[in-house]
Amino acid sequence: MGDNMRNKGKITHWNEAKGFGFITPKAKTKPIFAHIKSFNDKHQLPKLNQVVSYNLSKDKQGRNCAINISRKNDDMIQSNSNKNIVQALTIALNFILFVAIFSIINSQVLWFLYTYILLSLITFSTYAIDKSAAQQNEWRISEKTLHLFSILGGWPGALIARHTLHHKSSKQPFCKIFWWTVIINISCFISFSILISIDAIMLIEFIKARLYGY
Repeated sequence: MGDNMRNKGKITHWNEAKGFGFITPKAKTKPIFAHIKSFNDKHQLPKLNQVVSYNLSKDKQGRNCAINISRKNDDMIQSNSNKNIVQALTIALNFILFVAIFSIINSQVLWFLYTYILLSLITFSTYAIDKSAAQQNEWRISEKTLHLFSILGGWPGALIARHTLHHKSSKQPFCKIFWWTVIINISCFISFSILISIDAIMLIEFIKARLYGY
């Protein structure tokens, strides 16, 4: 049970992987344990030096812990989080739509569409498994594996997972490497698409030459 008095402090340590950290009270007393489940807005990751208010309580071992934790700008944070989710969905779905249109026009590469959808689903699931493992302090999926799935074509699923699951969405240098995997994959897709289009044009010209004898 917690007391009714609201206390103020600042987040001075946060372990994103395990979902907990410590709040240093405004009075500069001993840091108070805080878990992501105790935040009113559980979806947005806490950040260092964020000012928070909380109720003081005790855990099962009788140690002080913070509950009902709120941030000064929770409404703004939630709004930004929603915007990030919408942007991620827009980018990912628009790309999949572009791939679908290209694959329909060039039916010989319809496997492009199936591959992107399948890899995106696998990658989203991989992020979800890794997030769950981090929260339960279990074996983690390596960042190299997550980036590998992205560069192979699963980045739309990764992009959606990062913002809907709030996993690996702010960690550096992971974010920078992730966007490089997106750039590399799209570059490869565009290059291959151009080659396919050139081959198609050459084939059409060849058929015309055979039919009309020029």
